[in-house]
Amino acid sequence: MVDAFDEIMIKNYLSIPRTIQNLVKRKKIIHSEFYEQNMATHMEFRILKNDSYEMVTKGFRPDVEVLNLYNRMDLIDTRIERYQFRYRHFKKFISELSPNDTLVILNKFIHCNDVDCPAFLIELILSEINEIETAICFRYGIEPDEAELELYEDVETNVERMCDFFAL
Repeated sequence: MVDAFDEIMIKNYLSIPRTIQNLVKRKKIIHSEFYEQNMATHMEFRILKNDSYEMVTKGFRPDVEVLNLYNRMDLIDTRIERYQFRYRHFKKFISELSPNDTLVILNKFIHCNDVDCPAFLIELILSEINEIETAICFRYGIEPDEAELELYEDVETNVERMCDFFAL
């Protein structure tokens, strides 16, 4: 039986190309939304309380707005870079497995078929994922706090903490 957290990690790694694709789409959306906004000084109605409104002047501050745009896009670029690193190394690992093992993994975790996946194969995959995540931590100078590594009885809390830690 596969632990819920382990299953989520394996599914996330197997769906990295889709995650990268979604991040690229998000970056394009942020870029287009920026240029679709009104950049001229204009008047707007703003709701105060209940049925009262006020008219305010809203201006576009290029120094602030352009900086925010680039900061948001840089964050997405960093996430894309991390996912590409993960994918590059995980793809190499998957290519070293036998075709039968690869098929079992895809059927179990991507297609959600009721397939018997050997425990040694799951442990091998989880070991590789742990190695990749450790490499990312070293690459970006992140050192895990010992208190953060402690797991609790509640699976959902563990999943949230680990996803936060691994920036998923």
